[in-house]
Amino acid sequence: MAQNKIILGTATDIRQVKSADKNCPKTMLKTKEASDYLRKSVSWLLRRKDIGYVPGAPNLYDIADLNDWLENNKHTPMV
Repeated sequence: MAQNKIILGTATDIRQVKSADKNCPKTMLKTKEASDYLRKSVSWLLRRKDIGYVPGAPNLYDIADLNDWLENNKHTPMV
């Protein structure tokens, strides 16, 4: 059985990897995307200590963590 391997080195190989990435479901958001998702400012998100992220340039936020934060911070009106 032949194995498909992509050996990076040419622009064509790199484009193949990038195009394959577009077909994968997106589970991580960059800081700006995460702040838009929460409808908050970037500075607000960066000050938060209770929303986990993967540090880097840019920081990455897991959509599941953002959804958990939204659910845990939901207020129910008193009727």
